This record gives sequence, structure tokens and C-alpha cells, in this order.
Amino acid sequence: MSWNRFTEKARTAVLAAQAEAIRFGQPEISTEHLLIALLQDEENVACRLLKQAQVSPQNVRALALKYPQQGACPAAEERWLSPSGERVFDFTYEEARLFNCNYIGTEHLMLGLLREEEGLACRILAYMGIDLAKCRLLVHDLYQQPEKVPLSQEEG
Repeated sequence: MSWNRFTEKARTAVLAAQAEAIRFGQPEISTEHLLIALLQDEENVACRLLKQAQVSPQNVRALALKYPQQGACPAAEERWLSPSGERVFDFTYEEARLFNCNYIGTEHLMLGLLREEEGLACRILAYMGIDLAKCRLLVHDLYQQPEKVPLSQEEG
């Protein structure tokens, strides 16, 4: 994975996802770990999108925290992405490209999670009323008002 295109907040979320997998003793970073980590910083664009949709990031995170099972994988081992987690990153890059962005932000990670329909994160977000079409529209609207959120500067 090439970190040079990721914003600081997106990098932080990915590293936090690894910490979540370690905390739960899981051998791989799954979509629910990515979602939990993504919602730790309520000032990132992904959380702002949820708030724009009148969905509480805290409530989504609380729901997501109920699902990971406690495993027995040693804490010191490095974690790799699950197959579903790998697809999230493929989709994340595609979403950034669809929006003609030269960076990967937390909004693209959120879109990637929503595109990975087999992942638990997508099901949690759908349960909370967020789907891919709605999130893309919110991202589009946000990009039309750069004075409200200077995305490349805010997270860069």
C-alpha cells in the first residue's frame, strides 16, 4: 500500500485499524476494525459525512464495537488485511479516482467500506441508514463547497 497519497487522518485511521485488530486478538484487519478506527476522530471528513446525514458517528462506532470477537492472536504480531479489507482498499483507490482526487482521504475509506458489501462494516452502516449512493452524494456535495471544508488542506 502506498502511503504517499493518504492524508494524515486516513493514515491514522488505517494504523488505528491495525491496533483494533490487535486489541481484539484477531489475526487480520477486517472491515469492522477499519470502521471502528475511522470513527475515532470525529473531526475527519468521514465523520462529518455521517453527521451531515444525521447519523451519529458515536452510535455507529458503539454498534460496530459489539461485533468483533475476542481472539487469541498475540499482540506483538503484525496484522495484514483480510480479503474483505483488501477489497476495501481497492475500492478506496477507485473512489478517489472517480472523484478526481489526487489523495486518499477518510471519505474515500468510508466509500470503500460501503462498496465492500460482504464486510460487516457495510452492513452496520446500512443498518444505520447509510448506503453507497447516499454517501457518494454527500461527498459530491461537500466537494462543491470547498470553502466549508478545504479537504486537501484539512487532512493533508
